[in-house]
Amino acid sequence: MSRRVVPACGSLCFFCPSLRARSRQPVKRYKKLIADILPPSILQETEPNDRKIGKLCEYASKNPLRIPKITDTLEQRFYKELRHENFGSVKVVVCIYRKLLSSCKEQMPLFASSLLSIVRTLLEQTGKDDLRLLACNVLVDFISCQMDGTYMFNLEGLIPKLCQLAQEAGNNERTLRLRSAGLQVLGSMVCFMGEQAHISMDFDSIISVTLENYIDFQMNPDTMEDQWVQGVLKTEDNGSSFPDISKKVSLSDLTTKPELDLAIVHLTGLGYVYVTWLD
Repeated sequence: MSRRVVPACGSLCFFCPSLRARSRQPVKRYKKLIADILPPSILQETEPNDRKIGKLCEYASKNPLRIPKITDTLEQRFYKELRHENFGSVKVVVCIYRKLLSSCKEQMPLFASSLLSIVRTLLEQTGKDDLRLLACNVLVDFISCQMDGTYMFNLEGLIPKLCQLAQEAGNNERTLRLRSAGLQVLGSMVCFMGEQAHISMDFDSIISVTLENYIDFQMNPDTMEDQWVQGVLKTEDNGSSFPDISKKVSLSDLTTKPELDLAIVHLTGLGYVYVTWLD
């Protein structure tokens, strides 16, 4: 009322909260949508609200110019909650990004860098297995949405961390799940790079990690089979005898020795590794 009667009040009565400059500006809708999804405190057990997340993603798809501001807000909230170990909120933020992947594919360049930055941070949380597993799931989704090699360099930068995950020490259920998740992402990357006719500089490391997991299964098949959640590391035997891989096999060996001609290294699914060798 005071603004209508005395317009000058806005500049004079700066002590009045209702007349402060910030209060005169309408709240951006995306901020309200994010606030509805991410209230000040979220219980660790709280499930993400799919309906509210869907409304935010629908808004983003209709207002693509707002996406950078949306991701800026989400990133700030992500790092704040991670710093305070509010992992329930962290997982909700990641769920929003996963929904953006499926509903805003055409606008992916506007949020891909932000998403990959968050994935890298999640992979670095060595004390939180569930966050690292979540990062692997997001990466698989991200790779499946790629139509070209725009983000090839960004993906390659994650290979060392994925190889480290796939080499997690131990044979208990926890480590097998982590190794399985790492192998699954590496498999998706290998397939994607094959489609783009690209050979990674870390391809040698991928081969070594794959073979190391195969060797572990060969040495302890019963133990790993009992402990695996969805299955065990398997290989398809096409009739040829397996070469001696008790030592690490380098990429140079594979390309110079016909008997070690690796035709396909295809890692798919949770805990399944397929290695096909040619005579």
